[in-house]
Amino acid sequence: MNNKIIGINVKKYRRAAGLTQEKLAEMLDISTVHMSHIECGHVSMSLEILVRLCEILKVTPNHILNGAYIDYAEMPSDSIMAGIPEKRQLLARKLIEVLRDCP
Repeated sequence: MNNKIIGINVKKYRRAAGLTQEKLAEMLDISTVHMSHIECGHVSMSLEILVRLCEILKVTPNHILNGAYIDYAEMPSDSIMAGIPEKRQLLARKLIEVLRDCP
């Protein structure tokens, strides 16, 4: 599983629920720092935290784990590049730049 994608999804659903990181961390009984690390993709979460998170945000684990709510415009291009062969990365980076500049 890609922790960065999971973190992006957690952040999107948290915001959609109108919760701050601090409030969600409190509801999950974890530190705000740990919550931040989850959203940044620096750490993975336990199954227990995932289940409680889904209950709070009223989503399924599939939404969090499988990228049902990915905003690639906010995802660092290095995360996107991870699955692209090196020879094609230059072209892919140029394409991303063009797409980001589109209205």
